[in-house]
Amino acid sequence: MMGSVFHIEIDLAGHPLLIALDSNVKPNPSSTIPDSGHPNYQDRVDFDGIKALCSERGAQIVVGFAGGEAALRQSDLKQLLRQRAFKWDVAAGGQGNKQAVNWVAGNRFIDIVLSLEAACTGLNEPSAPVRIAAQIPKEDLEVGAWYSGKGRNGDVGLWDGEDFLVLGLEGKKVGPDRSDREDECRIKREPCCTVDEGCFQPFAKLVPAHHSA
Repeated sequence: MMGSVFHIEIDLAGHPLLIALDSNVKPNPSSTIPDSGHPNYQDRVDFDGIKALCSERGAQIVVGFAGGEAALRQSDLKQLLRQRAFKWDVAAGGQGNKQAVNWVAGNRFIDIVLSLEAACTGLNEPSAPVRIAAQIPKEDLEVGAWYSGKGRNGDVGLWDGEDFLVLGLEGKKVGPDRSDREDECRIKREPCCTVDEGCFQPFAKLVPAHHSA
């Protein structure tokens, strides 16, 4: 091979230093690849932060989660707690290009997470108060009636035929910093809990008290 025009390149390829560098190459996992400079999300927050954002802004935002709703429903709560950061963006006019299958609407994300937490509480805290298992079916609810139950923002709701109206607290921005927020009372809508969606579980109809003159 010494007569080849490439004998210099061949000699260099066999140099011990190059061989050592070649053998030291390791695959770079996708989780450690730095951002390209063109992210498709607005920010990253921890588990408590994404729950707060979803509770406050609902369907106005989307949360990045590989596999979407189906994968989120199958997630272990401890796995979610261990995840260091959740990507989120506004639902309308967000940044970059997104694969819809890997993004979950904020209202759906919080509903699923709360259902996972409720299931975890029921399994791991036997000393907790026993919850009534028999929820009133949606078709048996009376429009204009008040119900006690278990909701995201409160445990008493007025059924209007579509959702429960529940009085709850909502954060209001009062300054330039993210921490500049104050809570104020708002009437919030909570869909009736079903197998696939919703967050308010009605357990008992409240009968108004009648006062005699």
